[in-house]
Amino acid sequence: MREFELNLSMEELEKRTHKDYLITKKFLKPDAPEYLELADGDKQALKYLVKAANCICKINMQLDCQKSQKEIGRQNLQKFFLTRKRV
Repeated sequence: MREFELNLSMEELEKRTHKDYLITKKFLKPDAPEYLELADGDKQALKYLVKAANCICKINMQLDCQKSQKEIGRQNLQKFFLTRKRV
């Protein structure tokens, strides 16, 4: 396995991954007043932004795991992705 260096100190990594540092995200339902008040063009733009975010997430997961796939094995790949998404 290759050695690697972290760009951040261990203290900074622990700070950024601590539960107090992370922001709780509230997702709106399609019938939420905030969503219903948007103009039609804004609703369409929001749909495209969500699709783009999902694509970027998928690409990042593939890039992040590109070198790890051989070590994990095909049968464990799905389990690995599910674990990573929870972080």
